[in-house]
Amino acid sequence: MPFHEVYQQPHKTFVDVIGIVLHLEPLKHIGGRPYREAVLMDSRWDLIIVGVWTDLLQRNALRWSLARVDKNIIIGTLLRCNHKHRCLETSDHSTIHFNPDHHTKYRLKTIRRSLIDNPRSRFIDKFLENRRAHLATVTSD
Repeated sequence: MPFHEVYQQPHKTFVDVIGIVLHLEPLKHIGGRPYREAVLMDSRWDLIIVGVWTDLLQRNALRWSLARVDKNIIIGTLLRCNHKHRCLETSDHSTIHFNPDHHTKYRLKTIRRSLIDNPRSRFIDKFLENRRAHLATVTSD
């Protein structure tokens, strides 16, 4: 599903997405459980945050670290929309596929090559800065 359509889905709806891993936030522990956020880009150059919980982090630890460096393409299935935090989150039913053989992957390969050849982190930094400002307003309750 294109990222601009994800935000139109009802809260806690399950969605499937495909995107390029642009950035990984540092590992956090929320409620005693490991949690990490990844910034993905789709074929329209839209960005979205995917929060990855314990099981999918531990099972794919090496793949996640390589995904950031190599700008890997991933498919996330059954990710839950979280409108409060403006992100998607993995659930017990989610799966993550790294560099899948999928027809949409070929559209993303050109963008991926462009990002590797000309890294642009300013728009990612701005995106993360805006998200942190939003989180400060919703978590300060």
